[in-house]
Amino acid sequence: MKLVTNVDWLELYCDNTNFKPSPRYIWQQQPYTTRVYRDVWEVYHNDTLYATYLCTPLSAKSNGGVIQDNACHIKLANYWLYKPNFVNTFREFLLECGLTVKCISRIDLCGDFQYFINGLAAKTFIKKYAANDYSKLGAPKGRLYFTDADVKVYNSMSFGSPKSDVLTRMYNKSQELAEVKDKYYIREQWLAGGLDVTKQVWRVEFAIKSHGTHSVDKTTGLTLDVSLNDIDTPQGIHRLFHIYAQHYFRFVPFAEGASKYKQQELRLFEYTDYKLNPIDNNRMEVSVMADKKAVKYLLELNHNKSVSQEERHTAFKTALTIMRKCHLYGWAFQKGYLSLNDIGLAQSVINPYMTEEETETFMKYKQSQNKL
Repeated sequence: MKLVTNVDWLELYCDNTNFKPSPRYIWQQQPYTTRVYRDVWEVYHNDTLYATYLCTPLSAKSNGGVIQDNACHIKLANYWLYKPNFVNTFREFLLECGLTVKCISRIDLCGDFQYFINGLAAKTFIKKYAANDYSKLGAPKGRLYFTDADVKVYNSMSFGSPKSDVLTRMYNKSQELAEVKDKYYIREQWLAGGLDVTKQVWRVEFAIKSHGTHSVDKTTGLTLDVSLNDIDTPQGIHRLFHIYAQHYFRFVPFAEGASKYKQQELRLFEYTDYKLNPIDNNRMEVSVMADKKAVKYLLELNHNKSVSQEERHTAFKTALTIMRKCHLYGWAFQKGYLSLNDIGLAQSVINPYMTEEETETFMKYKQSQNKL
């Protein structure tokens, strides 16, 4: 199977306590903000955009917010992700700027191909899935996209949601480059990888947020996080892509009346016995109502004066754990189950990597409370 694997998005969460802009790059401040950061800088190298640097949290702890004052994000521009040794070059840049990497905030892993390892053409696979010939294992929610002409032409499908820790997509990359924006450097990668660029090239892509970078080592049972060390070589990227593919891109033949989990899986990629197994937080979406009921009950228990202090503290910590894993902070603030009085107690427990939506909801809630 001819498969070209790459990183298509790389964004890091960093500490900028010792930040100093590298003089080897041109820094241009932009006239806009984001929902989380006040300052946006575009960084250029040889007149080409190299990175986007976000800093100065709007919800900084020094102003009564929830984000560390020295928190920042930096995203490497797409063009440089397709350059050899891009990770080592990025490391040098971070070192020059005094930025300390805390974790990967988002990484997109992609594999470009025309035929699966079993010889099945990508366009045939998506057509068969649309015809209900195949069933997807794992995430139960998905979307199919097509062009409705004399015959429906399916060109994309996705599983999960934009809020999922891991969003899985398969789409016609040749079509996207032709209709949205051509990227010659991607087509150069295809040629180097032996793909026939005169024919349609398809892409399987995993958009992975920080919560989705956690994996379990099946040998030791230890929890590990994806880091720059995992993607600093082409072999590392290839390996990591397959780790996520064998967990999030699993299909079986459809069998009416039979459990899909008892069917023989389709052999699509070159899976091997990798020791890492991604922690699938997306499955929690199925039981989101149960999670909300549990959080509501535990937070109410935390405020019940007839219960012992130890039991209340245990209930509160358990509620925080569920909210952290299921991204329910914003919901709890909005519903009033989590109050400002709880925040002081929770500061040492709350996960610092709240999503933008959760941070925005919390700040609106806090402002409304301050007006009372």
